[in-house]
Parts: sequence; structure tokens; C-alpha cells
Amino acid sequence: MKFARVAQVLLTALPLSACIVQPLPYAPASKSTTYALPRLDLDAIAVQLGAHDGVTQLEIQGTQSGSIVVRSAGTRVLSGDGVAHGELRVVPADGELLVLGGRPYEGVLLIRSQAQSGLRVTNLVQLEHYVRGVVAGESVLWSATPAELEAQAVCARSYAIATLQERLASGAPALLWDDTRDQVYLGAKARSAGARSAEIERKLDLAIEATAGRVLGLKGRVLDTRFHAACGGTTARFSDIFGEESIAAQMPSVRCGPCTRATGEERDANSWSFTASRTELARLANKLQLGTVLRSVRPMDADAHGRWLTVEMFGDQYKRTISSAELRRELGATRMSSARVNRAWPEPGSELDGGLYLEGYGRGHGVGLCQVGSRALARQGWSTQRILSHYYPGSLLGKVDHRGRFRPSTAEYELE
Repeated sequence: MKFARVAQVLLTALPLSACIVQPLPYAPASKSTTYALPRLDLDAIAVQLGAHDGVTQLEIQGTQSGSIVVRSAGTRVLSGDGVAHGELRVVPADGELLVLGGRPYEGVLLIRSQAQSGLRVTNLVQLEHYVRGVVAGESVLWSATPAELEAQAVCARSYAIATLQERLASGAPALLWDDTRDQVYLGAKARSAGARSAEIERKLDLAIEATAGRVLGLKGRVLDTRFHAACGGTTARFSDIFGEESIAAQMPSVRCGPCTRATGEERDANSWSFTASRTELARLANKLQLGTVLRSVRPMDADAHGRWLTVEMFGDQYKRTISSAELRRELGATRMSSARVNRAWPEPGSELDGGLYLEGYGRGHGVGLCQVGSRALARQGWSTQRILSHYYPGSLLGKVDHRGRFRPSTAEYELE
């Protein structure tokens, strides 16, 4: 499905000094319904490149001076010619892309150095180029359908604008991380040779063009459109996972038919299980300051579909309640793939004599669009708009005006 062509709205630019500061926690700061929405420069959003954070030396290809090496020197950045800079703005040569760590990037790279902390690299890039890099990073492109990619593009764009507005309004750094702290961003996907590669690139380009400038919103605000890999049958409520202080907290749990009906290999792909060893649990007890031994684990609060929300951890000296998100981080989010726990052994609250076995279903936090579900629904013929309306009930498709406010689309701009 295609959107009617509309001009992209560019918002008043922010000083670059407002974009490059200290790292952020994963969750956006609390939202207020009264503050004035900030204006963003959609031609130069700031994306922090986590893989290069803290290194002392970088090599960058494709610059106006060819390949250059930059180094950290306290709070200064040394360019290839040995000149010290407070910050170094690296611009590509005409017709070239900057390449860092083997990955090409649109836009420019802004490099700073912090005493004792090494280099910090930020890609200043147009919003639509950023969205393209996120869709490439968050989707299986070769088998994706147009509606699936378009829905992902709208989610990526909406999340980016909502998060940047919130961080700026709350005084936090107006930047996005290029990894799961925000969205996986692969930069500018290399233009490889071959008919199949060209087909995939064209499919990606069409999804970005078809949704250009389009976001989801609610009550005059751009919606924080979280998404995840597989919900396991029912999505999680935003408020249960990320709290109430967001307009997105109004998003309810919805049933996901494709995940509910999954069987055989398809269901196995979204099931997980692992055992945390006695040694690993002792390390966890020490890190959480519970003592030297973890005695038991018990969910204190769970949603109606079996997702652990908060977990009480008992050590040999102290006890503590943590979120399921923290537990997943500590045990490994690639092992404990979701908070939807079907079985634990020993049973929750029982004495841990050795290790802890957990098994469950789903991948990711469970909020918002389910990528497994979206893919299946698109293959069933659902339109982009229908997919988005299903996972974000009550939301509207629209754009952002020059004041940073969400404006719902008129019939002229709706998906066909």
C-alpha cells in the first residue's frame, strides 16, 4: 500500500552541542502533558554508535582526505595530521559514504573525546536515512512483504521522534543509541552487486518512500511505538513494562493470532529454556548485594498472560525486588528471551539447592507491534494501516508539524 506523496516537514534545528552528552538509560524519561514540544532538526538527528564508544583510536574511510585515523587525547581529538580538536566533524568526500568499522554511514560523523573515557562517535543523519537503517537492522529483508516493512518503518520513525522529543524536553541528551537501548541501526546498507541484492534494496527503498514522514500519534503527541520480536500470543501492556508516565501507557494488551496459532517449528523458534548455574546465581546475589548465595526467586507480580513483571530475589543476607527487565539483563536477554515464563524449577519461591531452570515463550519485552505477528498478517493480506491499528489501538496515522506537534492525516493522506 502507498501513501500519497507529501512534503517532509523539517523542524527548526537544535545546536549540535545539545546532542552529544552522556549516555542514557534505556527507558525514556517520564512524560508530561503540559510541556511545549521541542523542535527537532530532522536533517541531522544524532545517533550514538555504541560499538565505538570508549575506544582510543578509529580509522574512517571515505572522507574528504581519504582514509584517516583519529585518536583520543584526554578531552581532545587528534586528527590524522596531529592537530587537536575539541570535537572533530568528519564529512564524506563527494559521492562517497563514510565507512567506520566496515559499515557505511550517510551524513557526517561527530567525534568527541572524554577524559579517561575515550572517543564518542555520533552519526548526524537525516531522519529518513536513519529509518532505512533501522528497518534494515530490525527486519528480515529478503522474505519481508511491503506491508510488513512499511509498518516497521512507521514504528521506527514514530519511536525516534517521540523519544528525541521526550529526551530533549526533559533535559536529557537528544540522541538515540544504535543498538537495543533504542533501535538497531545498521547505517547505510552497502549497495552490493547482484540481481537479488538489488531487489532487496529496492524493496527497502520503496517501504521508506511509501511511508515518508508518517508517524503514529495519540492526543496530539507522537506515540512511543515500541516493538518486539514475538509476543507469544498476547502483547504486553505498555504501562506494565515501561510505567504509566507516557501517553503510550494507554496502549492495551492485544491478542496476536499468528503467535497464538503457531505450532511445530514455528512455535519452537519462539520457545526458550536455560539453566543458570549455582556459580552464576552466586555472582548475581553478590551483584545485587543480597549476600553470597541466592536462596530463592519468586515473581511478585505477573500479567494475565504469565509475564513476570517484578521478581523478589532472596539472598542469604538480604532480599530485593527487581523488574523482570533487570532480571533478563542479568541472566542474559538472549537466554531469557522474554518475561513470559511457563515453567521454573525449582518452583518459584522454593529453595535453590543448585541452579535455576527457566523455560518460556516469546522474544522481547512484548509491548507494541509483534514482528512475527506483523509478518504473518501482512502475508494474509492485511494492509499497513490495519496492522498498525491492531497493535496500537486508537492511534492515528499522521505527521509532525513545524512546531513538533502531531497532526492526524486527512483522508487525502490515508493508506489506500
